[in-house]
Amino acid sequence: MAEKGSNIELNRGKYPLFLIPQVVKDEIDKHKDKIRSLHIKRTGGHSFRVMTTVVSDGEEKDE
Repeated sequence: MAEKGSNIELNRGKYPLFLIPQVVKDEIDKHKDKIRSLHIKRTGGHSFRVMTTVVSDGEEKDE
């Protein structure tokens, strides 16, 4: 169980460039105002890794 108010980093996986806008939209829709940061890093070729940091509400969820 994560402590309330602590940060949880979620690794959303690798995506091609054309899907990044949809992945970002989905993350915002899913976590709303709990998002602390959202990082997009190029991993090679046309693939990008999406990592989201959210503020914990006291319950850790598997995603």
